[in-house]
Amino acid sequence: MVRKITLACLLLLSIHVGAFGQNYVDDVTSRLIASDTATYNPLIRQMLTKWVAWNNPGSLGGMARAVLTTPGGKRLTYQIPIVIHVIHTGGVVGTMYNPDDPHIDTLVAKLNRVYSTSFAAFPDTNNGGAYIPYQFVLAQRDPSCNSMLVPGITRDNGNSVAGYTNGGISIGGGSCVTCASEVAVKNVNRWPVDQYMNIWVVNKIDSTDGYSATSSYVAGYAYIPPGNPGNVDGVVMLAQQVTSATYTVTLP
Repeated sequence: MVRKITLACLLLLSIHVGAFGQNYVDDVTSRLIASDTATYNPLIRQMLTKWVAWNNPGSLGGMARAVLTTPGGKRLTYQIPIVIHVIHTGGVVGTMYNPDDPHIDTLVAKLNRVYSTSFAAFPDTNNGGAYIPYQFVLAQRDPSCNSMLVPGITRDNGNSVAGYTNGGISIGGGSCVTCASEVAVKNVNRWPVDQYMNIWVVNKIDSTDGYSATSSYVAGYAYIPPGNPGNVDGVVMLAQQVTSATYTVTLP
């Protein structure tokens, strides 16, 4: 269940980028489609077919939406435990590659409000917005069931991973030979992918941190859920996308 939500969270990243007026982004999925048609195209067609069916009022998807509404009119909401792994380069919390807790909390709050159609910048269900019955919750306990001092956030220094300090993470396939391998970075801290949704916040993706980009760059990425192996499953996003937040969300 958790792994199937990865792509949905990736969609948030594109919304997040647009909200900040970032013009320099790269559609990783489209690039993968172009380079690996045999693998990715069928998966995307399957997902689009299911999505269209879900949104067609006369289809089984329409029936499924009805099931998600209780007799009292309140919608059921499925909670997805997430853990955000900040892979910094030794800077203190609050610096450019080590975003502080309030920025991360705000990002998660925005994610949930977008999904629930309660974020003021987007239309609600009365004006074309689509309610999505998932809520992303920062994990309260670690894989050993210990309570977390700071729920759902881990912080690790990635300088020990070859290539990470200067190049950051390399998107799967090794397009950046001087960057750290994707698996090596994710091995720094990964929680069980069948119990948590892992989100890695990194300093750079393919040598670009996004702070002073003058051409297209990757702000975040994930893989099509049906085909991704467990050692890369999850979402990757730039620290810049967290620290450069210009919106304000008042937390409960």
